[in-house]
Amino acid sequence: MKTAFGLFLMILTVSFTGHAATVTVSGGSGLQAAINSANPGDVVEITDSQTYSEDVFINKALTVRGADGQRPTIVATNTSTRGHLGEIGQLVQISQGGSWNADNQGLYIESDNVTLSNLVISNPAGLNNPANAVDVPAALTIVGDNATIDNCEISASPNGGQDDCAVFVGEGDLTAFTGSPYAGQQPQTTNNLKIQNCQITDGRRGIYVPDIGAMLSDISVETGSSQVRLRAEKRPRVQHHH
Repeated sequence: MKTAFGLFLMILTVSFTGHAATVTVSGGSGLQAAINSANPGDVVEITDSQTYSEDVFINKALTVRGADGQRPTIVATNTSTRGHLGEIGQLVQISQGGSWNADNQGLYIESDNVTLSNLVISNPAGLNNPANAVDVPAALTIVGDNATIDNCEISASPNGGQDDCAVFVGEGDLTAFTGSPYAGQQPQTTNNLKIQNCQITDGRRGIYVPDIGAMLSDISVETGSSQVRLRAEKRPRVQHHH
């Protein structure tokens, strides 16, 4: 017990600047634990360039970043059920007589005011028969207003199914699913999204905004190279720079 507790203290440390804290994590594990322990407005900083194989879920306003001079990698394991899309996906699959394993949404943001920077984000699973709410597995899923994705490399599997994407934006109207626990609720909006200075590769759909009632506006995409496929009821603003 002493060894485990000492190791935890080495990996996860907290410093305070003003009212916000910086939670640091290293060693290739413990990223989700650091996110869980952080308070809204805090910074979670990864201080090495190791690979973190975790299904990361961010459901509060946070900045998650790689430290200066480091380039950590976050790889989805596709073993978790998280958030609205996970809940609806499980409901739909089971109601249709199917099986359920995970939501397959990669690094999944379900909150306003989240920033990701200086990260490599990957979902290499290449699922040809995805079992999730929208049948679109992703390396990064963004649901919520005022998200900023800066200086990140984002990649899905180059060998996945036709609906794989690197970035999935918005959740759409989940009340439309039969038996939805969100009946009568307004869909979560995904407005004022900035994707800048990013390299987006692989995945058949690149950046994908579904046409299932997603509430979107003011999306700015500035990438070195990417396939951008945008479908939405509200036309996003796209700046695609080579």
